[in-house]
Amino acid sequence: MTPQEHLAELNKPETLQELYALVQPHLREGEKALVYPLPFAIAIGHLAPEPHYLASLYDEVYDKLVLLTPPRALPRINKPLFDILSNRFAMVETQNVTLLTARDLDLGMTSVGPFDFCLEHTNRFYRAFTLHCAAGKRQVHLGLDPGARERGESWLKNEAGIDPGTPFVVMHVREPNYSNDSGSASFGRTRVVDPESFRPAVDWLLEAGYAVFRIGRPGSPPFRHVSSRVLDLANEDRGSDFLDVYLSAACAFSLNCMSGPEALARAFGRPSVNTNLLHNIYAHHLPEDLFLFKKFHIRDSTEPLSYEEQLELKMPSRMVLGPLPDSRWYEAEQIRAEACTPEDILGAVREMHDRLSGARQANPANERFLELSRSYENSISRDEQARSLGMDIYSYAHGMGELSSAWANLNPWFLG
Repeated sequence: MTPQEHLAELNKPETLQELYALVQPHLREGEKALVYPLPFAIAIGHLAPEPHYLASLYDEVYDKLVLLTPPRALPRINKPLFDILSNRFAMVETQNVTLLTARDLDLGMTSVGPFDFCLEHTNRFYRAFTLHCAAGKRQVHLGLDPGARERGESWLKNEAGIDPGTPFVVMHVREPNYSNDSGSASFGRTRVVDPESFRPAVDWLLEAGYAVFRIGRPGSPPFRHVSSRVLDLANEDRGSDFLDVYLSAACAFSLNCMSGPEALARAFGRPSVNTNLLHNIYAHHLPEDLFLFKKFHIRDSTEPLSYEEQLELKMPSRMVLGPLPDSRWYEAEQIRAEACTPEDILGAVREMHDRLSGARQANPANERFLELSRSYENSISRDEQARSLGMDIYSYAHGMGELSSAWANLNPWFLG
């Protein structure tokens, strides 16, 4: 359906009547409401962060925020998270594709009688959230209701055998079975990580007194450990969608890679060690987050591309071109990704532990990273096409989280 056809379909009286009929039961006289379409609710990487972004941007502007989603009954929707969201947002379910994808029209906030309808393209919405954070404005995170928190704490004590007060880390690794989405298979493969590279970090966390819960899809490669304080919930019957949510919301920090569950921890305001990242202009982090990147090689080069060289190739912008990353460019340029080493991940985990314990050190590597990132933003802000697509800012230019100092020291090639 072309944009013109989509707009014509949206403007049909029967379509607008259906929208009103869906939303009207949630409206109260005198309230100002915003309806936000969330078509990709089946993906935790959208169902978790986008409501967090929406509340951060508009909680003080509107009396009620309404999420327009596909039906909760769809198999892949995380139903416990859906229910937690229903405590904070009005949830409206529909199968009307015209309404669910209306944001693609990129028409901004549109008044539809008694409420506003968000027709802002995803890029512009993410852009707005980036600028919101860059201005130091308040972020509104998701929260567990008392019943969910009590249920989770009971599970920790009675089923996991974890003593109350024991800090724990949630670990998620994007394994090969995550890269089977047909349109972005090559991009999915680029994000794949070997769980074994996390083992030294897990061993260190155990020595430091943490428990570690590995979450993920059933059938993920096993992560076995002799310690009873390491639970591979992706491969246990007691793993569940609820535990994915509870543990991500209550952990000391999350240890993850570039995949949906990292956004789940961030939506609940929990810090993360984000490993094996690919550059992305809208890579959102919390202030306490630490991040480290995959190495990239071009063609037959044995030396990894420095950050400056990656920016010259406009790799952060290519990561969000179209509905999917520009995988054809990556293939044409023969870009190869190399995962972080076990030493890289261990160093960043120890650094996070020190930071959370109050031993925060100066991070000159991050200052150089910010300098280069700001230079890149300056270049894309002058690009007319980037501006027209809402891709003219760069989140890493605004101090969202910090480059891991430990990783930068182990990888001096990155900053040159």
